[in-house]
Amino acid sequence: MTNWPCLRVLELVAEIQERSSLSEAARSLSIPQPTASKSIAKLERQLGLQLLQRSTTGSRLTPDGERVAGWARDILTAGAQLSFGAESLRKRNRRLSLAATEKIAIHLLPEWLRAVRESQPTLQCDLEVGNAASILDGLRHGTRSLGFLDSHEIPRGPSP
Repeated sequence: MTNWPCLRVLELVAEIQERSSLSEAARSLSIPQPTASKSIAKLERQLGLQLLQRSTTGSRLTPDGERVAGWARDILTAGAQLSFGAESLRKRNRRLSLAATEKIAIHLLPEWLRAVRESQPTLQCDLEVGNAASILDGLRHGTRSLGFLDSHEIPRGPSP
């Protein structure tokens, strides 16, 4: 087979198995029913297998269709893993720019930063220690991603 099945039609096959109905699967995926039927027919030609048992009361998967639906789920899971992995790779060189007051920087952030490092070892963190006004200024101007304040009073000015 030189042409790989489209992931969307594999999703449709898996959904037919889930819902036990072509029309219900098409509806759940927001695919017009005639388009879903044509997509399944094309996949059947591509694979050389009859996937659906068509009747006047509806269409259901054949035993071969059930097997293909199981494989389709595996492929869809692998596709999701690929997407998640690629997203993780894109984010691996992320940088988090922090600002905190001295008390928080001394007493709370070391443990938090240790937990961040364990869960996201490639995340780079910068920390600036300052007062509430300088922290809010950094947030307002986008030079800091996250700020930690221990003050009950927020300095006046535009919201970050």
